[in-house]
Amino acid sequence: MAENDKTVIHTTEGGGGAGWFVAMLLLLVIAAGAFYIANGGFTNKKSVEIELSVPRTD
Repeated sequence: MAENDKTVIHTTEGGGGAGWFVAMLLLLVIAAGAFYIANGGFTNKKSVEIELSVPRTD
């Protein structure tokens, strides 16, 4: 019987970098959403009112 001379070689090649682009784009979208929510993005207020009361010193 002849011996089996088959050899399997696995090679890997570098990616094109599209995965990193998608990850950075997703990170930017999440950061923009967090900024929007942190600044009251889901409230219906149109104005901000600030009232200061200073004690009188006569």
